[in-house]
Amino acid sequence: MKRISMAGSDIAVTDGRIAAALLDYAMHLGQSGTTDTVTLPVAANGRVQEASLLLGPASEIAVTDNNDVSLEGVELPGVEAVVAELERRVHVLTGQRDEMPGDPGDVHSAFVDFEDPAGRQG
Repeated sequence: MKRISMAGSDIAVTDGRIAAALLDYAMHLGQSGTTDTVTLPVAANGRVQEASLLLGPASEIAVTDNNDVSLEGVELPGVEAVVAELERRVHVLTGQRDEMPGDPGDVHSAFVDFEDPAGRQG
C-alpha cells in the first residue's frame, strides 16, 4: 500500500501498483498540457472508499510508504483493471494505442471513471 499526497495534503492510501500507474499517467498528462479526473479505490477508516483526483500540468503528487498499519489489511477491488486502464490511457495519450494487445476499448473499471484525452468516454 502507498500513500498519495497532492500539493502537500494527504489524500489517500491505495495499492502500490495503482499509485505507480497514477504517477506515470499524471506525468504524461503534464507533458501534454492536458487534465483529467480519475476515481480510484482507496483504503480509509479501515474500509474501501473512492477518491477522485484531478490530474494535470499543475499536479503536485507525492507517493510514499503507508505508515498506517490498520489500512494494510483492506482488500481493494479491481486493482489489475485500474492499473490496466491507467496504462491504456497513457498509451492513448502518447499515441501508442496500436501497440496495445487486444481492443483497448474493452478495458473498463468502475474505479477508473474519467474521459480520456482523445474525448472518448471510458
